[in-house]
Order: sequence, then structure tokens, then C-alpha cells
Amino acid sequence: MDRTPLRGRHVDVDARTAWLLRVSRMGSPLGGTGDSFTARLAAAGFSTSGSVISRRESALDDIPRPMIGAYEQALELPAGTLLGPIAAMRRSLGDEPLLARPPHPRDQAYAVLSRTDELIAAGTMTGADWLTFAEAVIAADTVFLPPSVMSGWVRLLVSELMRSVRVGYATRLETLSVMISNPHTHRTVVAEITRAAGAEGAQGVADIIAVLGDALTATSLTQILDFFLTGTAAQRWGATYALLQPISTGSLKGDHVDRVREAAMQLASTDAPDAVAAAYKVAQRMSPELSARVLRLSETDPPAEPAGARLESPAGLEAFVQAGAELSGLDDQMFERLLREALSTDFVERRTHSSMLLAVSPYRQVVADVAVEQLGSADATRRSAAGHLLSFVVTAQQATALLPLLNSPAPDVRAHALRALAHAGGVPESVDLRAQVADPATTDAAMYAAGMSGSALLEELADDQSDGIRAARARWWQAAGSAVHL
Repeated sequence: MDRTPLRGRHVDVDARTAWLLRVSRMGSPLGGTGDSFTARLAAAGFSTSGSVISRRESALDDIPRPMIGAYEQALELPAGTLLGPIAAMRRSLGDEPLLARPPHPRDQAYAVLSRTDELIAAGTMTGADWLTFAEAVIAADTVFLPPSVMSGWVRLLVSELMRSVRVGYATRLETLSVMISNPHTHRTVVAEITRAAGAEGAQGVADIIAVLGDALTATSLTQILDFFLTGTAAQRWGATYALLQPISTGSLKGDHVDRVREAAMQLASTDAPDAVAAAYKVAQRMSPELSARVLRLSETDPPAEPAGARLESPAGLEAFVQAGAELSGLDDQMFERLLREALSTDFVERRTHSSMLLAVSPYRQVVADVAVEQLGSADATRRSAAGHLLSFVVTAQQATALLPLLNSPAPDVRAHALRALAHAGGVPESVDLRAQVADPATTDAAMYAAGMSGSALLEELADDQSDGIRAARARWWQAAGSAVHL
């Protein structure tokens, strides 16, 4: 159980790591106990004992990285299923990276790079392959890769992250975090993120801009603040996320604090509501004094947050907890803690990582089923919380229940259903997205769904001269490709 305060500065990443391994084993028919599971781990190359497993699954001992990979093999999970979300969480919320291993021997590192080159050329690079590549990058003091090649590979990685889901998303997110944290590749990653986020019609820009906050330097902070002050709504949201992460973990220090404080006050002086909201979100995390100053400069009151959006009482929590208890037969307090964070808006960075853990846990299906049910609620806050979580946990099994929601009179329900279908394998070609694209209330979600699904409608939209923005988005999707799942 994570016993840290709900609003504390840190969370217990060790307890969360142990929980995911434990429930993954217990929820799998291949899990077993005692000798049977230790034998499966040994067959995967990790020798241990039942007592050691018990201690590590109880967060009494550290869990080494090879053990996580062995669990994936023993439980026959796709490579990176557990490692991706765990590593990303530990780097972002615990400042305890899993992939900071000793450098590879030179010949081993070159073998990884050679293999990466082959996979990229074949178009078969997976998230697990990217993680392996990231470990070789850590050994950059012994490996030379031409800058043009590195830039091209990072460009591909960034493009894939912008349209990836679940395991594909978590593994690529961690890979990019590793690379931006490495001094040998930091500038290359910043440059490629900046280029991709500024491309005409680009989608998924908030996700990649947020990565800039994983390793603050003068270079990355300058770019974050540029997006924060002058970017589009999506770029500004990504920059806000990038700033909140180091603020929440206490790693924003020195002159960086002064630069962020000045930027928040500058943004608060504008007339744009979304800009003022971003300034307040950042100021609220930094200090009460800065929060008050931002409100004075903007001449506004603090944003009114409904009780159902708060960590203490997120809307719909009880239904999710009950469904989980019926599945497991347990009073799983970690499950409830993750749900609280995933359903509330107080800590956006914890919301993402808690959602990613739930998405690879045995609870995924029941959480997705409840989320679909919650989209039918009359409470907009409940629908919003469920829709956000559903985008992480949805599976193809929810598609049948989601399709009727595309005819809902509520635009937000239609938008959530479109995004969920985009992550569940795509919107069927039998669904005509034209009306959803034409509706201003759903055009963003419909364009996203069309792009992630590789819809034939993109060709028509790309040639539509009546809406330049929509045409640019369609052309971006045509060039980038559809959803990346592994």
C-alpha cells in the first residue's frame, strides 16, 4: 500500500511497482505460487525463491529491472508491458530511473544499434525495442552515432509517441525521457520535439512537449517557456505539464524558479482564459504568494473546481472500487489510490502514471466497462473523469458499447467515445465520421479518431479547401501514419 499523503510531494513508487507485479501474477492463470512460478521465472532467466518473491511483491526489498522483464516472459505478456509504465513512473514521480544501468560493453552496444537500424528500416520497431535502444544510448560515452542518424531515429520515436497508446505509449515515453536525460542526446531530443510540436497540423503535441520537463536545462526550459507563453492551447497545456512535474517533485531550483515565476506572471496579464488558467495551475503548485499575485494580475477569482474533480472524492470512485472488489475478492487499497489519482484533476502527472498502471493491470477490463457505463451519467464531471480514464484502459471488448454513444445528444460523450474507439483498434470504416468532423464540438476528437484509425476520409479532408486547419491535420496524419499499439 502507498501510505504517502494524498497531497504529499512524493508517492511511493516502490509500493506501486510491487503492487503491479503482485496483481499481475495473481490475476494471471500463469501466475501460480511457490515452485511453479519460480520455475517459470527461472525459465525466463531469473532465478529466485518463493520467499524472495514474497518480500519483493510486498515492497520489503528492491525489485531489480531483470525481475520485471522475467515477469513479462513468465506471464506471457508483450515485452515492455510492465517495464514501460513502471520505468516511466519511477523516472517521473520517484526520480529513480530503472534504465540507468552500467554502460554496455562497446561490442554489445554496437550490436543493439545495428539491430535498431535493421528494425527501423523494416518498419517493425516496437516499444520494447526502443527501450533496449535507450539502454545503449546510456552508454553513449563508448558509442558514436552520426548526428544525422541520431536525429532521424529520434524524429521517428517522437512521431510514434504522438500517436501511440497503452504499452506503445508507455515504452516510448520512457525511451524519450531516457534520451532527454542523457547529456549526449539532450539537445537532439529538444530540437526534434520542438520541430514536431511546431509542424503544421501536428496532433499529440502536448504529450511530447511534456517530456521536456523530464530534464530541465537552460535549453529545455527556454523551449518550455516559449510554448507556455506563445503557443497554441495544446502546446501551452504540454508546457504546463512539463513545468508541473519538476515543481511537484521539488527538482525546479535556482534561476529556473525565477524564470518560471516571471513567466506565470507574464501569462496572467493576458486576456486569454486558457492562458490565465495555465498560469494559475503552475503558480498554485509553486507558492500561495505566487497564486495570489497571479489572481491579482489576471483580475480573476480562483477557478471553481467541482468536488467530484478533487482527489478526496473523485466522481464515480465507488463504482470502480466495487467492480474491482468483485473481480479480485480483495480490499485493494492501492487500486483505490490509483483510481483516486486517475479520476481527479489535482495532480495531472500522477493522473497519467496511475492511469498507465491501471491499463496494464488485471483490473483493466472491469475499469473500462465501468468507465463506459459512467459516460451515460447526467453528471458532466463524472463523464469527464470516466472518459479520460477510458482512453487509457479501453479494449476492443468495449467497442460494441461505445458505438451507440456516437449518437448521443451530448457532444462530450461523443468526443469521449471517439477517442476511446481510436485507442481500441480504430473506428470501423462503416461509421461515417463526416458529421462528427463538421461539428465544432467534436471536430478535434473526430479528426483524432480518423487519423488513429487510418480512415479513408483523411484523403477527402486533406483536399478540402474550405477549411485549411482541418486539411493540414489530415495531411499530417497521412504523413505520420495511424495508431501505434506495441
